[in-house]
Amino acid sequence: MPSFLRLSAPRWAIYALGAPSDLLTVVVVKDGLVLSQTGKDLPWLVAELVRECKLALPQWARRQSLKPQTMAAAWIVSDDQLFGFEWPCSPIWGPLDIEAESRLEASAQMQLPPAQLALSYEVCRSTERALSVKVNVCQQSKVDACIMQLQALDLQLQVFTTQSQVAGLAAFLGLALSAQQALHQRIDSQKPAWLAQGELAC
Repeated sequence: MPSFLRLSAPRWAIYALGAPSDLLTVVVVKDGLVLSQTGKDLPWLVAELVRECKLALPQWARRQSLKPQTMAAAWIVSDDQLFGFEWPCSPIWGPLDIEAESRLEASAQMQLPPAQLALSYEVCRSTERALSVKVNVCQQSKVDACIMQLQALDLQLQVFTTQSQVAGLAAFLGLALSAQQALHQRIDSQKPAWLAQGELAC
């Protein structure tokens, strides 16, 4: 995951982890303040958190009222929502070669045109010093839909990733790794209650 400059605006994380699939947890972080809301209506969740941020961060609220700033966001899915595979990598390949070959391999495995895929990869070296590439893929249309949803809420999608990428998410949100891990544990521990509420509502 790329590194990010520290932003003066709050950073956002939208957790779309499934179970039930339309339930979201939205987290906003600024200057050590961590706020969250869970529900199914993304515009309402964002509006509530913006309101809470303005109350908790009056200096930011004043700046935002004078010169509104688009805020950076990450969209987080569970690992099983992405297609992943690993395959050997030639030591003579450069980054463009790796991406092109990974895209072609993903296209063949998913039976979709390469242009329809959003892809990320990581080069790994085994104990025998052999190189391999770990690839995660989803349909580009899924990422594009997230971009459009967030743009309508004055949020800019900068990261589309999985919950297992704890260190990268901590860096993006400006949290200590232990704080990010605690946040994920809290989100996971609340799932049974959310599911129970969903069953009662049916």
